[in-house]
Amino acid sequence: MEIADIQAIWSHIKALHPNTPAQRVPKLNALIAGSWCHELEGYSVEQVHKAVEAQAGKSRFWPDLAEIKALLPPLPDHLIRGGGKRQRADPWEERLRELWQECRRKRRELGLPTGLAEAKAAGMTAGELWDLYEKNGVDLPQGDPVLLELRS
Repeated sequence: MEIADIQAIWSHIKALHPNTPAQRVPKLNALIAGSWCHELEGYSVEQVHKAVEAQAGKSRFWPDLAEIKALLPPLPDHLIRGGGKRQRADPWEERLRELWQECRRKRRELGLPTGLAEAKAAGMTAGELWDLYEKNGVDLPQGDPVLLELRS
């Protein structure tokens, strides 16, 4: 699916919803077009047009991407990214996840809140929480040599 395909799909949606006021029609920008390309990858423009038409028959309102996707047939496993299986994260993400888990473990050992929700429940602000983390040396890891090496 390409940006030009998304533009064609949006033109088709506009044709199916001619009475939608201009202020209710979302603006197609690069971010939205890229998101639609990613979400509709593996489908043909014709399949998406049929789903848009089916949605227009159900609702007079501009469709949401989730509504369109719900009307599309499931993709075969070989068309799903990674063959339908969770792909392994790259080493940088794995190291970052390890460091984050280590920080959370240390915070628990010290009896500190492990996140903002716990801090708010204890009557703390975000600033107070981060000050507490820095004071106890359990703020976000910076300058990790392995992480820096993997990123470069």
